[in-house]
Amino acid sequence: MDDWITCAGWEDGPVQLAPDGTMTLDGTSYPQSAAIDDLDVGNIRLSKPAGEGQILTLKDPRHTAWFKHEGDGWLVKSDDPQRHAALRQQAGMPPVLGPSQALPPQVEASGPYPEAPYPLPGEQQQRTNTWGVVAAIAVVAFVVLVSLFVLREPLKQWAEVRTVQEEKNLVQAQAEVLRETKEAEYQALETAIVQAHTEATEKLEGLRDASRRLEADFKKVVGFSLERIVGSPDDTPDEVDFLVVTDESFLAAWNQILNAHVGPSQFDANRKILAEIRQRIDEKQLTEADRTALKDLQYSIEEEQEQLKAQTDNIRFVRTALVRHRLEGRSP
Repeated sequence: MDDWITCAGWEDGPVQLAPDGTMTLDGTSYPQSAAIDDLDVGNIRLSKPAGEGQILTLKDPRHTAWFKHEGDGWLVKSDDPQRHAALRQQAGMPPVLGPSQALPPQVEASGPYPEAPYPLPGEQQQRTNTWGVVAAIAVVAFVVLVSLFVLREPLKQWAEVRTVQEEKNLVQAQAEVLRETKEAEYQALETAIVQAHTEATEKLEGLRDASRRLEADFKKVVGFSLERIVGSPDDTPDEVDFLVVTDESFLAAWNQILNAHVGPSQFDANRKILAEIRQRIDEKQLTEADRTALKDLQYSIEEEQEQLKAQTDNIRFVRTALVRHRLEGRSP
């Protein structure tokens, strides 16, 4: 069965084929371009290569049918003659006549025919026309052969030019595919970096707030700013120096507070990193190094944030120790 039958759509139990090419198989919808790899639906097995217009094969224990989507409908044929004939009749197509259904040749009435020793009228003209056709064919064949011989070199050059053009087209197509691939990869990289940049900016602001709270608490307890003590250790109050020497617990808490300090220069450096990456985002010049830099920056900010949170107990310990020292009136 080589003839295809046109139908708008198809529905056979769990198999439904829509006019727009959509395939619904056992309740699951597939686009026309989908590949179907030996899918069993009831007693039917379906298969189809990937790509639009590819043939969908349906096999059941009785017959095999093929479907192909074209335009706004489907083409169908079956290896079962009876089912194929039923499909043709359903589509309004005339039935295909078998050998036993062929019309009998027309036979003239029998009877004696007179002998014709001489050519019938027009028979000589028919023979002349036949020889003329043969001669014309021979002339055309000769001209074609001569043309091929004469045009052999130009045809060869044309073939070479065509080959070069096809290779050029192939290179251009490959370059286009590579360009589209790189664009997709860059888009994914840009999306990830923009999100990471936003998160790092928010975390840096949170770190700045936590640093300011520690600075305020420290100054309230010690009487000097944390920035000043870290920048100039000689400005440390005498009572703090005394407790650092005489109380190991105080020394440990004091050092942890100083180490948790995040100075303005560190904030400036982090903001510079974010500003440079922001510029590369705007200029479409991002690289994997930017993603790595943001990852490292977020990790550093998170660690510093944890250290700042941990200073609440240390500030409380330092305050208690200084109050007790002042009440006891120790030297200095």
